[in-house]
Amino acid sequence: MKKYGINNDLYNISNRLKNVDRQYKIVYNRDKKCFEVYINDDFCFKIGEKLNNLALKKAYETHIRRKGTILEKMERENAYLKKLEEENVAKKAKFDLKNMIDYASKTGKNENFYNINSTKWF
Repeated sequence: MKKYGINNDLYNISNRLKNVDRQYKIVYNRDKKCFEVYINDDFCFKIGEKLNNLALKKAYETHIRRKGTILEKMERENAYLKKLEEENVAKKAKFDLKNMIDYASKTGKNENFYNINSTKWF
């Protein structure tokens, strides 16, 4: 894997990135054809194919000083996903129950409630 350190660039992103954290280093990964940010040889995040202002934005958003904000955002997103999942489960259960009732009413059979878990219902 060939990587090249970037010290000077057209928009001075490498120096501006050091304002966020002095240990940040921009590296161009030739195999993946993208820019990456490292701290002490530890991968932090991928920038992409172009070295532009989005690198600074990502560095500000993901920096350790903002860990409280990042965790709050993650918790909000997880709560939203959990709510969506619960709604989908409720919709599926309602749909399945409606299908079972429709099937039972069309067949004209007097099914015992305790047999509802049998395989013929599913």
